[in-house]
This record gives sequence, structure tokens and C-alpha cells, in this order.
Amino acid sequence: MTKILSEPIPVFFAANVGYYQHLCVAIVSLLENNRSRNFAIYVLTDDENSLENEKIRQLKKLYDNFEITFTEIDRTKLETFYVPIKSHLTVQTYYRCFIPLLFPTLTKAIYLDSDLLIEGDIGKLWETDIEGEGYYLAGVEDLGAKNIDHKKKLGILENSVYINCGVLLINLAAWRKDDIVEKIIENSCKLGSRAELVDQDVINFTLEGGIKKLDCHFNWSTYDSINAPRKLLSHNPVIISHFTTWRKPWYPLNRCHHESAPKYFYYLRKTPYRNFIYRYWMIRSFKFVFRFWNHFFRK
Repeated sequence: MTKILSEPIPVFFAANVGYYQHLCVAIVSLLENNRSRNFAIYVLTDDENSLENEKIRQLKKLYDNFEITFTEIDRTKLETFYVPIKSHLTVQTYYRCFIPLLFPTLTKAIYLDSDLLIEGDIGKLWETDIEGEGYYLAGVEDLGAKNIDHKKKLGILENSVYINCGVLLINLAAWRKDDIVEKIIENSCKLGSRAELVDQDVINFTLEGGIKKLDCHFNWSTYDSINAPRKLLSHNPVIISHFTTWRKPWYPLNRCHHESAPKYFYYLRKTPYRNFIYRYWMIRSFKFVFRFWNHFFRK
């Protein structure tokens, strides 16, 4: 039997009920690859009493190293935030910004997007020193945003760290001390439509100079998978499957370009949502047959 380390690591996710399947996959990947760790998992959602919550709680039958809490976010707090109309990003991305205020007893926490897989020891991220070094948070540089000259558009200095906010280690105590949540709200209004990547732009703009850059093996995104050399990854990667574009592994009519996309289905089989696999392949098969007949009749 695996020995579980006693101190629980607080890990936050943000998702609406329609995204719970992918949230469940992310949680399973975390628990499956960190059996010697103990976790306090918090889900920031728009319905803390949804029947779908019970599906995720069923994971307690398979894993004994976590407790889970669902917290409903007051949507009225988000009315002033800018969200692009034509985007795969939603208002739920802003939920993470309220963690310091919603959980005043926590001094540090990990935040993870729901469209990723944890395939190594998350403790390496948790043990990163950001409190002693005076950082507000730590994350992995977003190479995609860097390449499109995104910093200049936002007014961020060229040599400043700009990170992907799908994987964060947050110094909650420092956020509360310096009223960072209030500043994020103000800057969201200030940036407006310039914040094309929603809260990621606002967070990077607000915390410029107070962000610790992490190694890319903590957050290997779809952009990295396509454009960056694989040798950049260390021998012990932690999160190398972050599906950052609108092309996700679970979309049957579009191919996800991340090299680790098939791993999504490996972890999906371990969840209460496993029946989705049959629907996925039925749609894929129908697409293939439709293309064949369309080509045949054109001939």
C-alpha cells in the first residue's frame, strides 16, 4: 500500500457543469500519478449543488488521498470583466482570481485548468519557493503570446515574464496583503478588449515584475508541442499535456494537435464519464462514412 504524505496540498480547478467530464479526467490524472500525496481539491463552479458533482465524488471509491469541495461563485462579481464573444474562453477563467478572498485561511495554493493532464509529481510545483522570494505567483512562460508580440499590445515590457495561467502556484497571503484582487478587477476594465486572452492578460499585466518563471515541464501546451523542441522537457515532466487551443482531444470533428491527446482517453476510462468514448467513436465513424459517400457521389 502506498504511504500517503500527511499534509494536504490545496489544488483549485474552475469549471462549469458542462466541463465536468474534462475536470474529472484532470483530477484522475492528478490522483493516479501522485498516490503518495494528499490533496484538498477545490472546484470553483456555477452550481455547487449539481447532481454532476456526485460523479466526481465517486472517485473516492478508487482513490483515498483527497477530499473535494465545490464552491459556487457569485456571477454578479464578474459582470464588469471583459470576455471576447467569439472565443473558447469563458467567464469561468476569472474564477481563479477570487481564490485569496474565498479561502482566507490558505497562504499558498495550486491552480490548474481543467483541460490538462498531470503526469508527474505535482509536489515539485508545490515546493517551489515563491513566498520567501517575494513573488505573487509562479508559472510557465507562454511562448505563443510572446511570438505574437502580445506584450507590446498590453503595455508589458519586452523583458518581463508573461506566463500561461493554466498552471499557477499562487502566493495567496501576498495577494491579500497588496489587494491584488481589487487591482485585477480595475485592470480588467482598463484593458478592455486588449485583454484578448481574458484573465491571463489581466493577471500578467497586474503582476508584472512579481512573477516567477518556471521550467516548461510544469506546463507543456499545445503551442509548445507543435513549435518547441521536445528536448526542452526534463527527464521528469509534470504537466506535459495542456490542450490550450480550441481544438481539444474530445472534439470528434476536429483533430487536436497536441502529441499527448490520446492520453486523455486513457484517463477518461478511469472516470464515471467513460461512456463518452463510444459516442466519440460513433461520431468519428459517421464523419468518415460521410466523407466517403460524399467523395463517391462527386465522382
